[in-house]
Amino acid sequence: MTNDGEIEKWKEQFGELEIWLLDKGYSLEVAHDVEDCVILEDKLVCIQSRNSPETRYYSLLHECGHILVSRGSKQWAKDVPMYAQDPKVMNDARRRKGKNYKVSLIAEEIEAWKRGRKLSNKLGHYIDNKKYDSIMAVCVYTYIEMAASTP
Repeated sequence: MTNDGEIEKWKEQFGELEIWLLDKGYSLEVAHDVEDCVILEDKLVCIQSRNSPETRYYSLLHECGHILVSRGSKQWAKDVPMYAQDPKVMNDARRRKGKNYKVSLIAEEIEAWKRGRKLSNKLGHYIDNKKYDSIMAVCVYTYIEMAASTP
């Protein structure tokens, strides 16, 4: 596949994932000045436009993974110390400093990457597993560093 062909494939898959998001009632913002994130209560996903089409696609998969985790949040809260994305937890600085929150946050980040990969497979999309794993490792490690550095 040529480079142009690869770029078009990533854009096509991204578009199909956007349709998946819209079907779930979410909107998507792709912009230069945003960080990759999902704001569950606003049903909004933001993706950084400065990344390559492939990286944007992987980031969107990850954010969709968070949506999938949130749809099973009651079970998730039973499986880990707490549901880190719970608004009660997010708005309580004291709870966010605790070990339960930090462990739950890291577990949820890893789970969102796993569910993103499964979603890609379900949609019949191509991913470069080695690159996906590399991006996942870099991103998850930032949460590990944050958890280890805060008292």
